[in-house]
Amino acid sequence: MAGFDYSNSRCYFITVCTHKKFEIFGRIQDGVMQLSDIGQIVADEMPNIQQTYKNVHVFNNVVMPNHVHMIIKVGIDSPTISQIMNQWKRAISIKAGYSPWQKSFHDRVIRDRSEFEKIATYVENNIANWDNDCHHPKKNKSSVLV
Repeated sequence: MAGFDYSNSRCYFITVCTHKKFEIFGRIQDGVMQLSDIGQIVADEMPNIQQTYKNVHVFNNVVMPNHVHMIIKVGIDSPTISQIMNQWKRAISIKAGYSPWQKSFHDRVIRDRSEFEKIATYVENNIANWDNDCHHPKKNKSSVLV
């Protein structure tokens, strides 16, 4: 949001997509996400966000074939969401030996408890709803199964 202080203590819904939304993090088979090697690196790096930063907590997250969703709470005196996400993406890129990411990420300030619960449910059900996901290759002609 233009003019918003992203260092405030807030919860954020974050979506990070792969470069050109290529499905490199794995595949969903029979309702289960089967992580690729790079997808496992992404999943393994998730807990490091809150281990690295005091006053930062990851509530919900899911690694999908071509994107990642997470809900992050950033406390007072914490780095900005951009700093946190850039370091997290960089750590994954170093471990993978290349950058799997699109240039930026999408964030949304979660405004209240009701919105938090709605987004948490969305994240929890994202694998089951993959066929209807806006990032699914059926809806993104640039995506290619890898």
